Amino acid sequence: MDKRRILITLLCFTLIIGMLGSRLFWIQVVETRSYSTLDINLIERSINQRESGVILSSGRGHFYDRNGDSLTGRLVHVVAVFPNRSHFQGNEQKIKKLVSILDISLEEWTEFFNSINEPVIWKENATATIPYILTANEVAIINGLHLPGIQAIQYELRYPDPYIASHLIGFVGENPSRIKKLYPTKIDSGEMSINTLIGASGLEKTFDSLIQSVEDTSLSFFTDGKHRVIPGLDLRLIQSTNPFYPLKIKTTIDKNIQQNVEMIQATYTNHNSAVVVLDTLNADVLAMSSLPDYDPNRVTMTENHWGNQALKAQIPGSIFKIIVAAAALENDLVDPKEKFECNGYLGKYRFTCWRKEGHGTISFEEAFAQSCNITFAKVMKRMSSNMLVQTFSKLGGLQKNGWFQNHGDFVFYQFDHEEIGQIFSTNTDKEDEGVKAQTSIGQRDVLMTPLQAANLVVTLLNQGEVKQSRVVKEIRYQNDSFKQAFDDQFLSTGERNISLQTSNLLLHWMEEVVQDGTGKSLKRNPWKLAGKSGTAEVIVDGRKGENQWFIGYGPYIDPRYAIAVFVQNPYEGGQHIATKIFGEIMGWLAKNGY
Repeated sequence: MDKRRILITLLCFTLIIGMLGSRLFWIQVVETRSYSTLDINLIERSINQRESGVILSSGRGHFYDRNGDSLTGRLVHVVAVFPNRSHFQGNEQKIKKLVSILDISLEEWTEFFNSINEPVIWKENATATIPYILTANEVAIINGLHLPGIQAIQYELRYPDPYIASHLIGFVGENPSRIKKLYPTKIDSGEMSINTLIGASGLEKTFDSLIQSVEDTSLSFFTDGKHRVIPGLDLRLIQSTNPFYPLKIKTTIDKNIQQNVEMIQATYTNHNSAVVVLDTLNADVLAMSSLPDYDPNRVTMTENHWGNQALKAQIPGSIFKIIVAAAALENDLVDPKEKFECNGYLGKYRFTCWRKEGHGTISFEEAFAQSCNITFAKVMKRMSSNMLVQTFSKLGGLQKNGWFQNHGDFVFYQFDHEEIGQIFSTNTDKEDEGVKAQTSIGQRDVLMTPLQAANLVVTLLNQGEVKQSRVVKEIRYQNDSFKQAFDDQFLSTGERNISLQTSNLLLHWMEEVVQDGTGKSLKRNPWKLAGKSGTAEVIVDGRKGENQWFIGYGPYIDPRYAIAVFVQNPYEGGQHIATKIFGEIMGWLAKNGY
């Protein structure tokens, strides 16, 4: 080998050894990587000795409303800060311009910059849960400064502010034990680690296996061992050309309806409450709102504010009289015009009517509209408890009402932690007359979820056929090509449906509730409405409280929306807040052409 070739070989070897001591800082932008599209040579591989950085996007699939509007994943611009030690060299004026934009002092910035040894995204303070978001003008100014180590780049907020349908969609978090159980193969292959963020609640959890990141896109910044920029190796975008991922989850939610439902609900309460708006045609969820609110970026597991009240079983009060009336009519136990006497109490059971002076002589039909407790207790006395349970089962009360599908030993549910209703608890004497009296007005052991309550109205409007409520309609690839559909389907109750005659009669009685009963305040609504109110006595945190309900549909002619409103311990003031919220939502729908 001649001296020239030996010299070249030694130089190349020296160059490679030197670069092995350098560092490569990565910023993950969108988790979709495709190395087949990259031109990475041997020297660049030698530089890629150490990888560190910050996550700018989870790279998970996103959720969209029925019109294609995004519910997760808002693109913003933020300041990426790289620990480049040439940052302060002759750049005093530029740095002053930067800190004026970030609204901090030069001293604060100097202390911060000198404290980092990895790339970070600038936040206003140490307790901030999201980065500092730049305006378009600020982006142009910052990038125009050409400050070493500073770049305004695009960032994806998974949960935009305001984050609508937050309880329904849920949040992601770390759960090492669960990830080991669900994804052992991916952990073994290195595709996931025990610290990978996975769905912790809501649709994020139930659809987690489908929307896990497949690839990522990275923004790389190369420096040597002393944090000096390597000439010729500036910021480099490494991105996927895969047209299929991440997936798009198309929900049945209407973003505009959802936003306004949440605003109306929050106007009247911040206590435990829920609103469910269903499409009367197929029981699709158009809006599902829950309070109290929570921050998905800082979840407090002990408070459980992230739990979805719309899927939790609650004491229903007098809305349950719909079930009692259906059971009585189906079993020919009462004539709608039969008269009853209500003097305000049944002394034998210490059982009273909400109207202390009583309703006097009243028909069963009128008792429904006026929500007479005494009449329903007397009708329930004629009924076996099994008759009531059977009717409740026919109407879907003893099952989850959300969309599900069997896959062998595994059942896939769209809704996370959906509960089911009940009438009697295990140890209750179902035939005790006092128990039956309390049960007739939706008290004691009776439970229903707001989703079940809304779907009960849809069932009556569909001649007794119970439909499964969908919240996800289909899945599409990133290029919008079709992947999977979730067709609407009926809920098999194992019982025959209630009769068309009973369904129609109850719907008519719900109209009378609004026209001349406990829902008369709704008569001023732009639409003619129908429904049933309910108030239940409950114990909350060891103290007496109440659950308020209103369920119904509108418009009365050609109904399009079934709504259930549940409010626990509303603000004082004498109004039935659940009825008020129901009316406000229906009024908004009517006035806005829905």
